[in-house]
This record gives sequence, C-alpha cells and structure tokens, in this order.
Amino acid sequence: MSLNSKGGMVVSFILAVALGFIIGFFVAAPSIHDNLVTQEQFNALQKDLKEIEQKINELSLISEIIKELEMDIKAELSEVEKLVMEYEDEVPGSFKEIFPNSQFRRLEENIYQVYKDGKTVGYIGIGSKKGFIDTIKVAVGLNTDGTLKGVRIIEQNETTGMGDKITEREFLSQFEGLNYNNVNVDTITGATISSRTVESIVKEVAQKLSEYI
Repeated sequence: MSLNSKGGMVVSFILAVALGFIIGFFVAAPSIHDNLVTQEQFNALQKDLKEIEQKINELSLISEIIKELEMDIKAELSEVEKLVMEYEDEVPGSFKEIFPNSQFRRLEENIYQVYKDGKTVGYIGIGSKKGFIDTIKVAVGLNTDGTLKGVRIIEQNETTGMGDKITEREFLSQFEGLNYNNVNVDTITGATISSRTVESIVKEVAQKLSEYI
C-alpha cells in the first residue's frame, strides 16, 4: 500500500468519526436540553468540534504533502533506473555471464563493482597479456568472500583448434571457487602458452580485486 493510500485512509477514518460525533450530538440534543445543559458545557462541545475540524484539515494537508513526496521519489527512482540501464549497455556481455541479473558500477579503469538488490555481491576486473599469437583479454569475477565467481575470455586470436580452446567451458570452469591467492589450473594440451597466459591474467586481476573486499 502506498504512503498516499495510507494517508487517505487516516483522513477518511477521522472524517467518519467526526461525522458520527456530530450526528450523535444532534440526535441527543433534546435529551441534553431536557437535562438543562449549561452554556459552559455547550461552549466546550463547540470547542471540541472546532479542534476536530482543525485536525482533519491538518491531516488533509499531510496527505497532500505525502502525495507530493511520493511523486518526487518515483521521479528520482525513474531517473536512477534510466542511468543504470544506460550504463549497463556499456558493460561487456561477459560481465552478465559471470554475474547474471546484476548491476555494474565502474570504480576505476577496468575495475567494476557488482551489486544486486542494492547490495555489493562482488567485483569484476579486466586484464590482458600477450598470448601465443596475439593479446588475450580476460574478464575475472570475484565474490566478496575472496573466491573466484567466474572467468570469461573477452578477446583472443589464438590458433584455431588449439589455443582458442581457452574459451571453452571445460577450461574456464576450473577457476570457479578458487581463492584469489591460490589460482592454479591444468593447462590445455597443445595450448600451454595460451592457457598459462590466461592463468597469469586471472591471478593478477584477482589480486587487484581483493583490495576491494
């Protein structure tokens, strides 16, 4: 239920109570007259009615203020969501493979904070080195407990059928769950240089990311 709805319910309740009080007063008027109500008692009753009316007006004003605040908050949230969506479009798809259903905020060059539902869940870094043929660029995800979330190859141009096996799940899955200060995996037969290069990149990036946890 929204704040505006709650405020409206409170005002409606007060109005109903006040109306019932007024009706009760007029219904009981003959009896009051018969009991010779004093002018002082009557004046006190009128004062109470005025105070109730004042409270109703105050609650109505509060309800309007709540409504305006709610509209302002919704507008601010909408702007934030737009900024997040625009920023996410700039993030490599490999980031979302490592941390699905998450948002990413750039902390410095090649270092990103990962958050979900408003909470930090990890960090992602990008590193690169010369492989057997060309530069290999790698995305490394680190959980807040210091274990590797995942590794993805962003760019590579290694030998087809040999070095390019560094992109395969069988090789990359070895990194998952390893502690950032103990990164050691089996190399790929026939692609030792390429796989060792990836391992070296992961070690360096993971060490850098560990400074944020």
